[in-house]
Amino acid sequence: MLVQGGREFVWTLSDAAATAWRSGRGTVGTLDVLVELASRLPSLNRLLGQRVGKLKEAAGVSGAEQPPDGELPVAPSAIEQEAQAVLREATWVARRHLRKEVTDTAPRWSPASHAAVRDALALAQAHRLRHAHGMHLFQALLEASAGRAAQTLADLGIGLKEVARRMPVDSSVVEEGTPMADAALSLSAVGVLDSGGALSRRLRVTAGRLVLRSRAGVVLPFVEQEAIRQTVRRGAVEVDSVASLAAVLALDEQLTAVGRTLAPPWAAANAGGEVLRVKGIDVSTVLSRAGALPASSTPDRAYRWRSLRGDPPFGPDAASVSARAHDLADGSDVGTSHLVLAMLAVDDCAAHRLLRGLLNLRDVREEVTARLGCPRAS
Repeated sequence: MLVQGGREFVWTLSDAAATAWRSGRGTVGTLDVLVELASRLPSLNRLLGQRVGKLKEAAGVSGAEQPPDGELPVAPSAIEQEAQAVLREATWVARRHLRKEVTDTAPRWSPASHAAVRDALALAQAHRLRHAHGMHLFQALLEASAGRAAQTLADLGIGLKEVARRMPVDSSVVEEGTPMADAALSLSAVGVLDSGGALSRRLRVTAGRLVLRSRAGVVLPFVEQEAIRQTVRRGAVEVDSVASLAAVLALDEQLTAVGRTLAPPWAAANAGGEVLRVKGIDVSTVLSRAGALPASSTPDRAYRWRSLRGDPPFGPDAASVSARAHDLADGSDVGTSHLVLAMLAVDDCAAHRLLRGLLNLRDVREEVTARLGCPRAS
């Protein structure tokens, strides 16, 4: 499977973007990333000591690294596609954190920081890891021929030999990172997983608000938030049914990655991702075959509340699937099983067309319906 940016990886980058944004700088450079890594990697913080302040001063120099010049590759490699997805997600997380509007111009990533993200993902992939973490990013910054991170460390009297001696780089880069699994972890706060778990206050508050605002059950709000995330990572302008399909699969992948399962009362209604996974469909398969739909002129107003400021809105393609899923649930909690059945039933939606080219739709419908224990599936 293709490597993805892990939780520490994405949040380091989002903090770097937020710092540059707050400071009014138009570019997120490698030094911005290095400063945030220093706050997240205890060994790096100890190595820098009092020199952290000088590192921050160097990062704050306007125009230290130039913004991107020209367009990104038209047909990028899989690693480059993930790098672009991670950078979009990091900027989106920063936008949410700073409560910026979608019209507010975000700082752009310098070519050197973009390359460091790509190289860090390639390093994790070379070790056959599923999720990259902060030490991969640090190693990529050290080896970067462009950018100012490694040179600034040298200017502060920290050579590469000292880094290798005092930091566990070699042993850390072979370790697995923590997945981005907010959708799965947030379900702990509403009591639908097999057992409880420690959650940050941010996740608990977000989970509570989403459930209170939803009239369709406990799990669906988190699937919809994951659909927004998948839309951001794709670089699309509104949520379509392919993003909803990716969200169904992502929830299943996240639960597997963190070793959790839904409690029995919610398992049958949310078996959609598992059924598709067993048949060989995963998020990367879906996104690699899907092209973003053109934006509709009027996003569906009934679904606009699910998006926060700066989020892509839900479009008619996703709204039609959600409406059919509500019909199929027939008053019970709407889950991923209902969403998958709705995608099979709405034959003019993008997810239906994509699945039709990958699977026997009748087999999927019969298996999901059997899980639900209900004959109504069309």
